Amino acid sequence: MADFISLRDSCALFPSTPSQSTVVRWAIKGVNGCQLKTAKFAGRRLTTIEWVNEFINQTIDSSHDSYRSEGQTSAHKIAEARLVKMGVL
Repeated sequence: MADFISLRDSCALFPSTPSQSTVVRWAIKGVNGCQLKTAKFAGRRLTTIEWVNEFINQTIDSSHDSYRSEGQTSAHKIAEARLVKMGVL
């Protein structure tokens, strides 16, 4: 059985040590299409160390994917604009 921890305690597990309200937002709304897994017990939202690690890995993966696609798109647009300016296209 997983050892549950409060969202307040989970703040210390993140590299940037976010505020408790940020962690709550990640649990409720998510970020970059990823949502922190939680369970509610007696009206309190709880998570596990494993779920925090999964969330961190998912957000890293999703941010790398969005960076790559945005970077390729903007690089493509810049190159195309240069070619148009040179009269090639």
